[in-house]
Amino acid sequence: MKKLTKENVFEVLCNLVGEITDENDSKIILKSKYAEKNITIDKNKIYETLEISKNAIDTDELIFVEKNYFEIAIKEASDSPWRNRYEKELFSAKDDENKLNYQISSPSLKFILLQIDHLLEIESYKSLLRPLFPISLIKRKFEHDEEASIDIEKYLQYLYFRNTTIQIRSEKEKSLSEFNELLSAYIFQISYNYNIVFVALKNIHDLFKRRMTATQHRIKAIDDEREFDPPRRRYINELINYYQMAMASDSPYLAYLSYYHILEYFFDNAINDELVKKMTDKLTSPTFSYKSKRSLLDLAKMITNMKNYGNDGVSRNELSALCITIKKYINLHTLIDEIDNYDPQYIDFLKTKKVSFSDGDIVNLRNSDEQCVCKELANRIYKTRNALVHSKEMETSKYKPFHDDKALNEEMLIIRLIAEQLIINTSKVL
Repeated sequence: MKKLTKENVFEVLCNLVGEITDENDSKIILKSKYAEKNITIDKNKIYETLEISKNAIDTDELIFVEKNYFEIAIKEASDSPWRNRYEKELFSAKDDENKLNYQISSPSLKFILLQIDHLLEIESYKSLLRPLFPISLIKRKFEHDEEASIDIEKYLQYLYFRNTTIQIRSEKEKSLSEFNELLSAYIFQISYNYNIVFVALKNIHDLFKRRMTATQHRIKAIDDEREFDPPRRRYINELINYYQMAMASDSPYLAYLSYYHILEYFFDNAINDELVKKMTDKLTSPTFSYKSKRSLLDLAKMITNMKNYGNDGVSRNELSALCITIKKYINLHTLIDEIDNYDPQYIDFLKTKKVSFSDGDIVNLRNSDEQCVCKELANRIYKTRNALVHSKEMETSKYKPFHDDKALNEEMLIIRLIAEQLIINTSKVL
């Protein structure tokens, strides 16, 4: 735990529940607007859980790992919700030979505290922790509970942390890498036998993705006072389809490639326009002569080099096409303003951080040399795209599904804003 400590844990928990009605050395009693019954915090239980957390293996990911225990959040990615078809107990398994226990369950108290610890690093974390059900429904749920008061763990599980976790227990000590191998094997076993896909969520942004993106609108709020404007422009339908696919996807891999397809749509035109310009310059140059063999060979060489990218799907000059596309269609000043509107720190992020899994270049958007900026943007985007689509064993720069999702999500803003400019800047007035 980095942010959550013995000194602040009760203040944080009380802020998530409501008003304190009674407190002594062992317990805190609270009143919540979501329950008629009192909410109880057992101080010793919380202290013990924090103490256990000190022995956890340190990792930046949203994983609780001890020498004999592993817990990670998951989401179900199958067509129909697995919980409507199967009980969690179906996937509980005991491996007597290897002294292992596998279980899918609600998050443990230590994992809930770990989530809170990660959320505390987000300035607006309280806006993310909002109930998923109406107050009346929540109250009825707690009314049916047999206990006289509601334990804080049960309260948080139902109200805020309704995610599901995989829990692996081992009698033998395991490293983080060994637990990750067991996790992959367990998930594959379920997928292979039941056609149910579980995806591990290794960072807080994945876990609260929809709640986070809900606050990232150009129009900050939807209300009755603002009139919705009809569209004023006509867009290329194919680009809108790619854009909608990217926006709707829960997979950063699919989202990034969908945005990239919008950029790729213009590669032929960009290359052809650049070729026509260079041919015109060459043919009208006072040094060019159609009677000169050297002049004609130079012209043929230039055309061959530029046409190494074509409709046959074999691209030997795609990076150049991407750079030309950005230079032709993207207004860098508008791009900077858009980034500032979303995340003022993102420009510094691009300037100082390479893409970890693709070695994508740093980009100084405020560089006065626009040609240099376009080249840096193209290199960063193209290297990332290549890392996504190439998976040869010996490739050093390649994307590892789920493992690199956090880093890929950090690249989504820049390619999305470029794709949006392309859609708008190639549209026509209705």
